[in-house]
Amino acid sequence: MTITSTTGIETKKPQWQHDLERDGYCVVPGVVDAAACRAFEESAWAWLSGFGLGFNVNDKSTWTAAHLPSSAFGGLYYQHSVQHESFVWAIRTFDGINVSLPLGPQGQRDIQPTKPWPHIDSDPRAPFSLYQGIANLAPNGQKDGGLCVLRGSHLLHSQYPAGFDGPATDAHRFTEEEFEWYQSQCETVKVCADAGDLILWDSRTVHWNCSPVGTQPRLATYVCYCPRDVADEEAMERRLTLWRERKGSTHAPHKGLMARGQEEPPRRLDGSEGGWRTVPKKEAMETPEVLALVGLRP
Repeated sequence: MTITSTTGIETKKPQWQHDLERDGYCVVPGVVDAAACRAFEESAWAWLSGFGLGFNVNDKSTWTAAHLPSSAFGGLYYQHSVQHESFVWAIRTFDGINVSLPLGPQGQRDIQPTKPWPHIDSDPRAPFSLYQGIANLAPNGQKDGGLCVLRGSHLLHSQYPAGFDGPATDAHRFTEEEFEWYQSQCETVKVCADAGDLILWDSRTVHWNCSPVGTQPRLATYVCYCPRDVADEEAMERRLTLWRERKGSTHAPHKGLMARGQEEPPRRLDGSEGGWRTVPKKEAMETPEVLALVGLRP
């Protein structure tokens, strides 16, 4: 497939871009090299051990919530200032990471697999705004947890019979009735990827995550993409403040909005704090490259 730029020059569109536009998601192979994937995994286990709660990846008796810092959905970390750990900044994200142990008799046994929570990180009435992504850093098959999508759902919101009302929003959690309609229109896909692959999806694509129930953990970082020029200077100032205060942002990088839960200790289901940090254990260095990625103009 070819595309014509504004200058009239035709260029080939890569297959992944065609898939992304048609299906609402795609997998771009081999974006992160094997050495970087291994370094992330080693650092992630060290980060979890560093909370002093007794976790040891080589000792499955410590694969319990009591030995781990608080997270969402059994391994999604967006608190503890994790976004600004040096090893996470190697993947360049303000968003968060996922380090999920496999659940079941041979893995973590004290929590249950996550149930589907279909949502979009966009207003269903809004036009396209950005691509979300996952830098997948360990092999991720059908039983290894990860992203689930409804193929092509990003193109169907205007066709939903009951429509959507209410004030504008940056996200929408689908009701059971809404979800059933979308499922009747779309194929459900558990997205699989190799270590080093980049998964992308349109923020309008209905999606959720599932827990690993096989034999290997899930390791990933969340990344989002939109043109720098769609962000105004006030948003860039907010991003700089998040960087200075070592806090995370929402999935909309061009808005520079602080993610929820950045200013209060996260809680486990039993009410305990389960570890809490307000600064990274090993901070990313502030370099001209890092500041450019934060959003500052040269």
